[in-house]
Amino acid sequence: MNILIVVNSNLSTKTQSFWNKYQELIRSSYPEASIYYPDSYVPQKPEQLENYQIIILVGNTPFFSRAINSFFSSLIDQRNGQKIAFLPDTKESAISSNLQLPTKVSQQIEVINSQQVTPVDLIRCHFINKDGIPASYLILNDVLIGVPVLKLPLFLKAFVQWLRTSSRISPAKIPHNITLKHNNQVIYEGSYIFAMLLLGNKITHGPKVYSKARIFRKSFEYIQPNPQPLREYTFSLPNLFSGIGDDTNENVFHRQFSELEVQGIGQENEIIADGNHIGRLPATFTLLPNSIHVISPRIFSPTKVTWASKFARAQARTPISNSRTFN
Repeated sequence: MNILIVVNSNLSTKTQSFWNKYQELIRSSYPEASIYYPDSYVPQKPEQLENYQIIILVGNTPFFSRAINSFFSSLIDQRNGQKIAFLPDTKESAISSNLQLPTKVSQQIEVINSQQVTPVDLIRCHFINKDGIPASYLILNDVLIGVPVLKLPLFLKAFVQWLRTSSRISPAKIPHNITLKHNNQVIYEGSYIFAMLLLGNKITHGPKVYSKARIFRKSFEYIQPNPQPLREYTFSLPNLFSGIGDDTNENVFHRQFSELEVQGIGQENEIIADGNHIGRLPATFTLLPNSIHVISPRIFSPTKVTWASKFARAQARTPISNSRTFN
C-alpha cells in the first residue's frame, strides 16, 4: 500500500520535537512509506499525490488546514478513495478532539492501521485576502471573525477575560459592524464583539466549546456575542458553552446554518480560519458535507447529502464595498 507521510518539522519547533521523539516508531510502522518535509508555510502539493492511498499529516491544526487546501483545494482530487490521517503533535489538538482520536501515538497508529474512514464536512469560504483580492479557502474546524490578530493569544488563552475587556466598551465606540444574510434575507445588522463558526467542538489553540463531538450535523454553528453589560454574560455564557441556541437572546446571536453570507467593511473584520489569518470580510460560508475521507475511530452513519450536491452554491459572490488593495 502506498503511504505518504507529510511532516511539518521544518517550520514548527513543536512538530520537530514530536517527530524526533516518535519518528522511529512511525517509520517502523510504515517502512515503505514516502516522507515529505514541506519547506514553505503553504506546503506545495507533492508530485504524483494521486498515487498514494493513505496520506498521514504530522503537525498541528493550522498545518492540517493549510495542507488540505494545498493538496485538495478543488476537492475533486480526493474523490479517488484516498484516505487522510492526522497525527497531531499535541494532545490539545482541535481536530483530534472532534474526531475523538486517542492521545497516545501508538494508539493513533493502530487507528490508522484500521483504515476506518469517517467522511468529514468542510466549509467553503469566499473572502477578501490580505492583498485585497477575492479568494477561497476550505475550513476544517473553526473560524474567528473580528478578533484582532495581535490580541488572538489573549482571546485563546483567556476567553472570558477577553470578553470582559471587550464588553466594557460602549456599543457606540465599538468599530465592529456586521450584516448577516441567509437565503438573501438580512437576519442581523448591527455591532458585534466577535463571531465564530464551528465545525468541531474546540477552537484551534483555544477552549473547548462543546463537550461532545460535532460531527454528522449537516450544519455549522454560528455564535456571535454582541455588545452588552458585563453582568449579562453571567446569563448568556452558560448557554453559549452548553450548545443551547436561543434565537430570542439579543446578547448572543447563536444559530446553525449550512450557508451564510457575512458582510462587513474594514480591516477590523479579520478572518482567522483554523488558526490561520487568511483575510477579511465580506465573506460567504457554504457547508460541503462529506467532503474528505478521514481515518478516525468514530463510526460513520451515512447521510444522503454530499458536497457535490451543493458545489454550485459554493461559487464566489461579488464582494461589495471592498475595492481597496493593501500592500
